[in-house]
Amino acid sequence: MSNLIDYVAWRGDIDFDYDPLNEIDSMIFCQLSYLDFGGLVPEDGRISLENCSKLFFESSDFEKRKNLGALINPLTVDLFRACASSRRFSSLSLSNFRNIMNEKTEEQFSAISFSFGCKWTYAAFRGTDDTLVGWKEDFNLAFMDSLPSQKDAALYLDETAESSNPVLYVGGHSKGGNLAVYAASKCSRKNQDKISLVFSNDGPGFQKNFFEESGFMNVSSKIRSIVPEFSVVGMLFGHDYENTHSVKSDGEGLMQHDAFNWNILGTHFVYVDDVNKESKFVSKTVNGWFLELDYDQRYVFVETIFSVLRGTNFKTALEFSENPFESFLKIVQSSSKIDRETSDKVTKAIKLLGQHAFRNIRDRIFTPEQLPQN
Repeated sequence: MSNLIDYVAWRGDIDFDYDPLNEIDSMIFCQLSYLDFGGLVPEDGRISLENCSKLFFESSDFEKRKNLGALINPLTVDLFRACASSRRFSSLSLSNFRNIMNEKTEEQFSAISFSFGCKWTYAAFRGTDDTLVGWKEDFNLAFMDSLPSQKDAALYLDETAESSNPVLYVGGHSKGGNLAVYAASKCSRKNQDKISLVFSNDGPGFQKNFFEESGFMNVSSKIRSIVPEFSVVGMLFGHDYENTHSVKSDGEGLMQHDAFNWNILGTHFVYVDDVNKESKFVSKTVNGWFLELDYDQRYVFVETIFSVLRGTNFKTALEFSENPFESFLKIVQSSSKIDRETSDKVTKAIKLLGQHAFRNIRDRIFTPEQLPQN
């Protein structure tokens, strides 16, 4: 089945005047946001995608730029090259590149805007990258009402909307999808009116109260949520979206999160009726577990897990994967430094997760009539 690069080869000779922006184009912008455009996109100007590509591939630090870590598909670099060689994407202008990595505030944020002449602008938010900081910020969703990257996403969208074209698209993959929905919900009402569509591609959701806010309600009908058959990230927390679709994926297990594995036919993804039963099981188990934990339990669990990981002195998932034995030893050493009280709290939380998993497995095997009655 076709992937994103195949789509560019097929549709690349037709510009957006003749074939308007679609969900595959959206996903391409979101995937390209994982690239490092630092020093290539002018701070207060624009550059064509074609010219930016030349700078990217000819840059003195190209080897560093093309290394996207253990979690982002390296085909993203090939996708950029294909887009630069196509009529459809080459003349698009890139602007407003932002990149923040702050270990102290536990923030990983990046965004880039793609514009088609004076007609529309697409603000793409990067998802979680290879860094421990990025993953820690994701887990902070379990106990924080808003993340530093979410606040920066809202500011970014307001700034972009003020200086961009009359029509605005917003999107992201993984955490980027969450940022897109948050930014669209929190930006000014005037700028919300400019938004045509918001794309959340397998992005985690929000706490229940978020969906009751007027800002979300203003844009809820514009949100398009897309998740693979076996979605884990995209099923975390609440998803009170009117428009959610499940796409067929060739990936195995968690690799379905990778959009290069999503099936494409023409200008659309290939959809299935719903996420599979395994995805529903994971969602019900993890979300039910989090709801049962109070704020303190969530905070202690997340902080303890990541204090152990920080104790290894590894900064990225790639470093963990390249040194599996050393990583294991360092995790064991770091774990031994946890005090007894904290260890008991974490153990209790893990046992509770096991209880949720057991109940959900039992409910899948037995009908209510077959279950023992108290």
